[in-house]
This record gives sequence, structure tokens and C-alpha cells, in this order.
Amino acid sequence: MNNDQCIGVVGSGNMGLAIAYRLFLNGFRVVLGSRFPSRRQGTKYEVGTIVECIRRSSIIFVAVHPENYQDCLVSCFNSEPSLFDGKILIDLSNQTSEKTNQQNDLSNAEQLQQAIPNAFVVKAFNTVSSFVMQSETAESNCPLELLKNCQNRNLAFVE
Repeated sequence: MNNDQCIGVVGSGNMGLAIAYRLFLNGFRVVLGSRFPSRRQGTKYEVGTIVECIRRSSIIFVAVHPENYQDCLVSCFNSEPSLFDGKILIDLSNQTSEKTNQQNDLSNAEQLQQAIPNAFVVKAFNTVSSFVMQSETAESNCPLELLKNCQNRNLAFVE
């Protein structure tokens, strides 16, 4: 990662701030993308619009509820599809009781991959509490399994 590059976090709620905190503690430059950047000024991180965050980052943690994908991400894709070329989107969401589309068999990560096909979507951290991530005493060397979307659209575990 070069000096101009940051890791992006789209969403500045509990989970977004927890991920940003852990990345910051490990020496990464973090840029938060928010629908309301003025509300998050004064943090340890750079805060900007969602488009600014995506533009500056090749790895982006998606810390928004699935029902906000359209407003936060898909609208950016529709305006400027190349913005997402080759980006890695790490989906942190949990399934909500209300499905965001007609295809009830698709996970949130699969929905995101369908909506933004030129990005690589990875599923991670959805079973880890934001409060645990922010804890000073949380164990930092736990193995983590990721779920990635392969080219054939099947999901596979990665350690």
C-alpha cells in the first residue's frame, strides 16, 4: 500500500468506527466514508463522503445495513461504475428480518456482488461484535475465516 492509499470504511456507526479503530491501532491509514461527514469530524480518522472514500481506497469495509446499500453504494455505482473497478468490498452486515430484494435465497454479500459486479465482495466479521473490536482487552491473534465470492458465483471459505 503506498502512502496515498488508505483503507476505506463506508459507514460511521458502531461497526464502522470499531473497524476503523482496529485498523488505526495496527498502523493503517483509514478514511471513513459517511453520508453525513460533518457529523463525524473530530475523530482520529479522515472523514469524507462515500465517493471520496471509495475513490481513495482499494480495500473498503462496508459497514452499513443492507437496506442502505442502494443509498450508500449502488447509487455511486450507477453514477460512476468505474469507481468500483477491482475494488475489494468487505461486507460486514448481518441478515435483517426484512429482505432487500425479491430473491430471498441471496445473502447480503451476494446481493452486493450482483449490484456492483466489477468489485470483489468478501464476507467477514459479521459474527464479531463491534464492542469486542473496540475493547482494549480483546484478543488480537484469533484466526478468522472469510467467505469470498468466487468467479463462478459460489461461496468458498478462506482462512
